[in-house]
Amino acid sequence: MPPKRTTGKLVPCSCSRFHCNLGTIDIDGTAQPGKWVTKRVRQHHRTSVGPSASASYKGKSLFNKHDLDDTDDEAEYDDVEMDAADGPAKPSGPPSSGDNSPAESDDEKEEYQPPPPPKQNTFKSNDPRMARVQDLCSILAIWLHAQANASRATVNTTLKALRLIVSTALRIAGDSLSGNDISAQLPKFSLPADIRTIHKAYNLEPKITRVTCCPKCYKLPVGQSCGGNGRTRTKGIKEIPHTTFNTHDFDSWLAWFLSQKYIDDELSKAVNREMPPAGSEISDIRDSRQWAKLQPYLTDKYHLVFGFYIDWFNPRSNKLAGKQVSCGALALCCLNLPPEIRYARENTHPVSLIPTPGKPNAATLRHVVDPMVQKILEYRAPGRKVVTHYYPTGAPVQVKIIPLIADLLAAREAGGFLSHAAKKYCWNCLLDRDDNACLDMTQWIPRSGDVIRADGVKWFNLPTKKARNKQATETGTRQSSLHMFPDWDPVDHTVLGFMHNWLEGVLKFQLRVVWGIGRTQEKDLQLIKTRSVKDQEDFAELPGGDESDTDADPYHDNLREAVERHNRASTTRSTAGTPAPGTPVPSSAEDSDSDDDTEILSMDDDYDAAHVRGNFKLSKEVLEKIWQCIKEVSLPTWVNRLPENLGEKKHGKLKAEQYLTLFSVILPLVLPGIKLHNDKEISDKMLEGFYHLVAATNIVSSFKTSDAEAEIYTQEYLLYRENLQSTYPDVDEPPNNHYAGHNAKLMKLMGPPAGISEFWGERMNGELQRIKTNCRLDDMELTMLTMITRRARLLGYLHHHEFGDPIMKELAEILGKATNGYREQEHHLDEDDLAVYLGNAPRIDRRIYRALLQYLNSGPGGPQYLDADAKILHDTAYRNMILPPNGKSLHEYHENGRTYSCNSSHSANSLIEFRVPNSEDISAGIIDSIYEIPIHGLPRKFLLVREHKELDMTGTPYADHPRLKTRIVAAEPRNTKIVIEPVHVITHLSAWIRPARTFPSMDRKFMVVCSALNRGRK
Repeated sequence: MPPKRTTGKLVPCSCSRFHCNLGTIDIDGTAQPGKWVTKRVRQHHRTSVGPSASASYKGKSLFNKHDLDDTDDEAEYDDVEMDAADGPAKPSGPPSSGDNSPAESDDEKEEYQPPPPPKQNTFKSNDPRMARVQDLCSILAIWLHAQANASRATVNTTLKALRLIVSTALRIAGDSLSGNDISAQLPKFSLPADIRTIHKAYNLEPKITRVTCCPKCYKLPVGQSCGGNGRTRTKGIKEIPHTTFNTHDFDSWLAWFLSQKYIDDELSKAVNREMPPAGSEISDIRDSRQWAKLQPYLTDKYHLVFGFYIDWFNPRSNKLAGKQVSCGALALCCLNLPPEIRYARENTHPVSLIPTPGKPNAATLRHVVDPMVQKILEYRAPGRKVVTHYYPTGAPVQVKIIPLIADLLAAREAGGFLSHAAKKYCWNCLLDRDDNACLDMTQWIPRSGDVIRADGVKWFNLPTKKARNKQATETGTRQSSLHMFPDWDPVDHTVLGFMHNWLEGVLKFQLRVVWGIGRTQEKDLQLIKTRSVKDQEDFAELPGGDESDTDADPYHDNLREAVERHNRASTTRSTAGTPAPGTPVPSSAEDSDSDDDTEILSMDDDYDAAHVRGNFKLSKEVLEKIWQCIKEVSLPTWVNRLPENLGEKKHGKLKAEQYLTLFSVILPLVLPGIKLHNDKEISDKMLEGFYHLVAATNIVSSFKTSDAEAEIYTQEYLLYRENLQSTYPDVDEPPNNHYAGHNAKLMKLMGPPAGISEFWGERMNGELQRIKTNCRLDDMELTMLTMITRRARLLGYLHHHEFGDPIMKELAEILGKATNGYREQEHHLDEDDLAVYLGNAPRIDRRIYRALLQYLNSGPGGPQYLDADAKILHDTAYRNMILPPNGKSLHEYHENGRTYSCNSSHSANSLIEFRVPNSEDISAGIIDSIYEIPIHGLPRKFLLVREHKELDMTGTPYADHPRLKTRIVAAEPRNTKIVIEPVHVITHLSAWIRPARTFPSMDRKFMVVCSALNRGRK
């Protein structure tokens, strides 16, 4: 209710011009932004011009005079920040005359009241029973809004419905007690009608800083009006900034991050980790040489190392009416954490979103990256004091940013490098663009990070754009915001993104350009045009060249006719003269107002500029075999299947992981058994290049690596490129193929590329795209950033909070299991729970029980278990040694996001590769049945597996290419069963049953299985 006043009636005002929206008022039990003022003051706020920088702006400025001083950045930030824990930031006082505010009468000055501090959990009942119900309803509502992506209106309706349901239940209970002559005072139930109130009450509101920036160059803050026409309404012009830059405050996020117990515990474990010996197998960046270089810094658990991610995405998910909207995302991930939780949504920090609809170029990008860099620099030694879980009074925290994780385009712009078209186009070596096909690595002269930083300083100090462009052309570099970090190396710390470089780069190039699968007719037209002159020159050089000596190519002839029709149509269109109004006309370089030379900075992430002169396509017969394999292949449910019409226009675009599935899991099953070309020699060469490509793919995509594996990768990849250049001489390789040659260096320096790839950032982009924003460009970034940070805090609460209330714990498990990051915990059974478990579980078949008992007693040095039917069981001293005769029969179980099923439930999920117990043998088989038995209070799973006999591969391509990770086994499994546990399971297998004589040495039906899905995880 409004506060009582002796004179005048108060009304709510939520204007932003006079900071009324920064206060909090209570309306019908719901906290809302605003301030209680008189009607006259509210009318004045709505109609007056407000604080302005100059009278010449005619009321269109949104800032005070100090906003025009671009040296006082912190004043601009502090003026608009909002905090969930402390409530809205309060202005220091009423606008003064020094702020160019309009003069106010004495009555109006009396009306100004600083906004009261927000009340935390004002709706919570004093009755602990009602408080529990309120918590349950509130957490459900938060989950619906933040995680399930329900709209605010939908969640508010749900809150009202929950309030009605619970109140009705209480009323019915009261009536029932009254009918039995029982007098009881039941508590009243209340629930906020607005989900925003609940977010604040549970400290889920992030601290978001909004600063007006230039919509063209993104320079911030901007203290002037843009001069555009305002939005005129009946009550005046609605003044809102054209473009705002939204930042998730790093200080508040870091305090929340370190306040969680599990984070503090994991950081304690990380600081005590031992580094593996140099050159040994590693599975994480924390085992790498780069981490070893940081050991003098990593002497305290609060000395943090972050990876920096930057990329752009379309917040509308697709193109609407041909308009492309682009939004940039900046994010950090803490590399001190283990990889199992490092990239979880609750453990990554979305720094800011670059405003839509355009995006900055390489020169203006620093305007939005500089604020983050300056904030991180505040945490240099000796650090800043931050409250943590184990140090409530604060502990010194230091922060460094080491790897830049991004796609090829963003990495170049943020790292200070030029485009793929530049003469010095590689950030790792000084190879010229014209020598892109060079395979002699001795000619790849490495770049120096110190030289690049020095060149960046020189570039920045040059007075003209022309001089800057000249130097950038010579060196291939410019200055970057990241150069402000004294320890950041532009060469070693710029990560070659595994996803964009390899999956959507090398593999996509092989599929679409080299093999022609999915290549459009428009692209073929371009290829014919490009090679027409070259064909004539090559034909003239042939001895005795004559058209009659060449073989007819109907496909080529049809395309040539299409080219001629296209050229005739183009000629007709070219006679139209002056373009119609509204038709885009290319401007000259002199007319361009770009900050950099177009030729240097023009970039294309898909490399459409790489001219492919050859028009080779895999034949229809080969494609039909591939389609057959895609349709019939056995794949577990967690793997995205490929479209059965791969290569046709209808199937759409492939995801990055589908390229990996195709080349590492599916094509090794089918291509070695077919001819790719009518000429056997050419077909053999094509297959040989494919073997080298898959071998390199399996190495670079593995989650484990070593110096030896890195050297093998280099050999395999250079052999692939050598084969590519000799087998497809008309194909021009894109720059990306050269970049991939530096992956071995990345493996040796930072560990497996897949372990430090940009997948986590791409997943965040996908989540941001799915957030409902109503396509409001003026606050789209604010909505997305607020919702993604709310979600992170909610997931941290559901996944890791130690609940004292068992009912709240059960609700957290229900909601947590519905999210991808949930990791199911083992529950220890006490004596009562164990009795209930065994009472509900059926008795295990006697033969299976004996097999389980034999397995448990066969382990060397392990405990010996007794048969439940043994006569010695009356002695209580042997009770803990008895194997329970009852257990549950499961259809499936889940581990690390994978589902393992019985063969009768899902055959593809049952096909596994496993280690034979008490042996070093690795075998393939199907899971026949799954049993769960409680042993020493913990439910323990046992798998009964039927093995597929491995067949002799002599005379098949797989015998000579073990790095395909593919072998041949019997089509049917054996009848005997082997007892294993989940710890023995290595991976699911992809499989394809083939008829006899697919290979001359195979005289019966067999099954080809591939274990590449493991990727070094086990």
